[in-house]
Amino acid sequence: MTALSARCALFSLAVALAAILLTTMIVAGGASASSAQGGVRFTVVKRAADYVVVKRHALRLTIRRDSRVVKVGGAARYEVVERTRTFYVLKRLTTSADPPPPASPAIWNVADYGALGNGVTDDAGSIDAAVEACAAAGGGTVFLPAGTYRLVQGTTIGDVRPLYCNIPIASGVTIQGAGIGQTVLQGEGISSCSVFGAVLQTNVGVRDLSIVMPAAEHETTGKDGIKLEGVTYGAFTNVSMENMYIATNCVGCRNITYTGCVATGAVQGFSITLNPETAYATCGSITLTDCEASSSDQCGFYAFWNDGNDTHRVASVTFNGCYAHDNAYSGFYSNWSTHCTWRDCVSDHNSSWGFYLERSKGFLVTSCRATGNGETGFAYPNGSTRRH
Repeated sequence: MTALSARCALFSLAVALAAILLTTMIVAGGASASSAQGGVRFTVVKRAADYVVVKRHALRLTIRRDSRVVKVGGAARYEVVERTRTFYVLKRLTTSADPPPPASPAIWNVADYGALGNGVTDDAGSIDAAVEACAAAGGGTVFLPAGTYRLVQGTTIGDVRPLYCNIPIASGVTIQGAGIGQTVLQGEGISSCSVFGAVLQTNVGVRDLSIVMPAAEHETTGKDGIKLEGVTYGAFTNVSMENMYIATNCVGCRNITYTGCVATGAVQGFSITLNPETAYATCGSITLTDCEASSSDQCGFYAFWNDGNDTHRVASVTFNGCYAHDNAYSGFYSNWSTHCTWRDCVSDHNSSWGFYLERSKGFLVTSCRATGNGETGFAYPNGSTRRH
């Protein structure tokens, strides 16, 4: 049966049934349905899949003849596909203008798991317990109220290349604070202990908080702020990181975004790389937007790999509106990458180059500015190919 014949059959059936209906049901549980022209009440006489037949109340307002869309309670909208003076056949419309009501987000407050945020108690175990509970329930948000959370206890995760961190992030979990400077995570773990870590997870995130480490320990290898290995889909927003080895260390990851993040006083600010000897041999589709890196011992922004194998390249990394300044080497550095982008970025007062591109292919450089750097603003040695 064609869609047109089905609608006609439904319409005919509605007319026949209308005469013997003893009870009626008001659209949207008794609420008035309304067209674009004004309030109208209908009686539903038949439903079938995406179609509904309604009878206009005789003593109510009429629908104007040029009306094609009727809104029936809440977000449900219907198109008028057939009509007589009394009956209307409506077809449900499902468009982006009518999204389903949002689900209530699941939130786990770390205070409910014993975290104090007083800057004295080791809160790592309590936060980890909240993350595990969130993950076990299928994911959601782990919330850290304003306070200073001292982190000492660590956990080893990952089988291929073990990663030691204070707080492992599981798939489907976002860690959220009350804002930069309000929720502060103070990393005091032993050598090689990152604050956040995730290995081979998906859909993870951190937002709206600060991470700090003692300044004297920032050269300790492995004491990173956020360390990701083999992660797919991650979002990191409004995170401030200070005095760590690598602020964000992203190894062999895909579909990651960093937005409004700040790295200060690290050895390396933002590092995007891969590891061909492990499961993290590919890296790409990573975007950094409005991020800032300053006072690093080396470079502010890295996208690199350099084992000489042409198949091992960091790919499709985009820097949008990022700012590097006062770093001890280059502001932006890319080596052995392909089809990456520097767009609307600024690199000022770094000890070496503003932008340094080496042994890379198809790199897009557009609307960037470099001033006051120790070497040239832009350097493209060793056969790099670029687009402007």
